[in-house]
Amino acid sequence: MKKKILLGTIILTVAGLISRVIGFMYKIFLAKSMSAETMGLYQLVFPVYNVCFTLFASGIQVTVSKMIAEVKEYPAKKSALLKLSCLVSVIIATVLTIFISSNAGFVARVFVKEEAVAPGLRILSYAFPFCAVTSVINGYFYGMKKSGIPAASQLIEQTIRVGLVFIVASVYTDDGVVTCELAVLGMLAGEIASCIFNAISLAAEKKQPVQTTESVRYSGILSRFAKMSIPLTLNRFVLSLLHSFETIILPLLLVKSGNTREEALATLGILNGMTIPFLVFPSAITSSISILLLPTISEAQCKGRLSVCRQATALVLKYSFILGLACFGIFNVSGLKLCSMIFGNETSGQYLIILSFLCPMMYMSATVPSIINGLGKPLITFRNSCIINIVQIILLAVFIINFGIKGYFITMFITQFIQLYLDVYSLNHERMFKMDVKNSIIIPGLLVGLLIPIFNAILSKISGHFGGLTGICITVPAFLLFYAVLLVTVKVIRKSDFA
Repeated sequence: MKKKILLGTIILTVAGLISRVIGFMYKIFLAKSMSAETMGLYQLVFPVYNVCFTLFASGIQVTVSKMIAEVKEYPAKKSALLKLSCLVSVIIATVLTIFISSNAGFVARVFVKEEAVAPGLRILSYAFPFCAVTSVINGYFYGMKKSGIPAASQLIEQTIRVGLVFIVASVYTDDGVVTCELAVLGMLAGEIASCIFNAISLAAEKKQPVQTTESVRYSGILSRFAKMSIPLTLNRFVLSLLHSFETIILPLLLVKSGNTREEALATLGILNGMTIPFLVFPSAITSSISILLLPTISEAQCKGRLSVCRQATALVLKYSFILGLACFGIFNVSGLKLCSMIFGNETSGQYLIILSFLCPMMYMSATVPSIINGLGKPLITFRNSCIINIVQIILLAVFIINFGIKGYFITMFITQFIQLYLDVYSLNHERMFKMDVKNSIIIPGLLVGLLIPIFNAILSKISGHFGGLTGICITVPAFLLFYAVLLVTVKVIRKSDFA
């Protein structure tokens, strides 16, 4: 089981990292081709997309992944599940496309509070049916533990999206300016390409007929599908609404704290368009683990192998926290120079250094929902996430009005501590929390604390002689290498963890 998770994680992580590198280059291109205000408008498209995605895809994909893992030895049941889930997802997506495309102005004005976003929302809505097909097929392949197709699909989507926007902006516009509408058009093109690739991949897999005498009751599959997908979808819909509301009120609260509308949108553009992408860049690893962990936990639970679930949980939590500590160290050492060089924006680097303290907790918490959902307890993740989002919205309203953007950072630290507590409590309640605190937290934390001042001095010296880029290219890999060697030396990282 460890080898399957490790192999799948490597495949998805490599694809995720390549995709994020492409995305990062795209962010740099957008930062230079968009004003900070336009970047802020572009960020406001995503709350609507996220809410719609939860309705037609998010909960359904998780359900497909979990159910496929349970019935993967029964071809007829797999086929029936795939057809039903795809039909349901596409119908919901089509209804949402019709609604958003017909009422883009109303949605932008009432929901997003920025009417200038309406054209972008209208274009984006046409991507929904393609996203629906892609997500269902990805869920199928995740359940089958065949992560290569979703990984390739992700790369294709990102490549087409970035390529289209770059070509259009470079060739067909005089000044190379990227508008919000053009950036969204790139998203649409990427989703169409990804959908076509997934459909072809699924068709190719099904070319060889499987002889089976099993009977399939569509009503039974539909009933089980509904019992799992409806609560998951409703849970994620509520959470998405809360999260989207948080994104939308952030510029409004900044205006109330004394900023102008333009300054508020610019801050949102810097935060979500420059700082956060850096912060979550390494989470390609934890995202890959989370995707594969759910069907693995579900399959092990079905076979009564709870010890396997506990072992997998302990390893995932340990290495997620270690990864978070490594990222905390790297961002502390090089965050300011990275953002200044890449985006030409020192403020985003200052934000990154502050938010880097969240990395260990944030990366560990990212894997917990998959463990809980794999155990068939989605209401627990729903409860925890609701608490976090509601508390976060309340604290944002209190702190940002009084302290401006500093209030955002205060809120993030408080809510992340609360989330970590709820995660540990939930896993412990389900008898899944088993963590060697000394080797998973204390020793790695002390090592990072030791390395940060050393590599800060090294980066400063190298940058002074050879420039910031050379300094970062030497310092960051050296930091990771020394950290890994030290962890192996003190036996925090063991070969048995991967055997």
